[in-house]
Amino acid sequence: MKIWLGSKYILDWPIFIAILSNVYYSIVTYPVVMFREATELYKKVRWIMLFCAIENVILSILMGKLLGTFGIIIASFISRITTIFWYEAKLLFQVLKLGKPLNYYLKLTTDAGIMLIFCYITSFIVGRIACDKLWIWGLKGVLCSTIVILLYFIRYAGNKEMKEIWMKIGSVIGKRNKK
Repeated sequence: MKIWLGSKYILDWPIFIAILSNVYYSIVTYPVVMFREATELYKKVRWIMLFCAIENVILSILMGKLLGTFGIIIASFISRITTIFWYEAKLLFQVLKLGKPLNYYLKLTTDAGIMLIFCYITSFIVGRIACDKLWIWGLKGVLCSTIVILLYFIRYAGNKEMKEIWMKIGSVIGKRNKK
């Protein structure tokens, strides 16, 4: 792939996947973080955050020496998963008396697997298009978005949460049409 700045600025796939893993983690755990902040559970998780930071520094140094940039970036993901991720969910389920968070972990793991499959499908389709002009790059972006939206729509069309979203969209559209 060529870009106007030169190919030396293109990230390797492992680094790209490590960055996506960190972004994905931040997005899927955001509701738990917001609940923690709103209910002042922060006081109960501040020590685990310190442990996460210490683990992150140690893993970043070790993995950075072994794997370079990829190791440093993936170390952040690993330290969050092995500390904050499991502890916050466990604490939240305890406070709300929802039982064990196993289903939460399984759902997030399943959704991550589905996301990886969707990424592969999208990459397989879009990777067949040669990208030598800026407008083709833009077209590939639109195509990526369209494919992912369609795949998620197919996957979650019958889901309870998806039905609620459609009902809210319908009520907003209905209110606009009445004006």
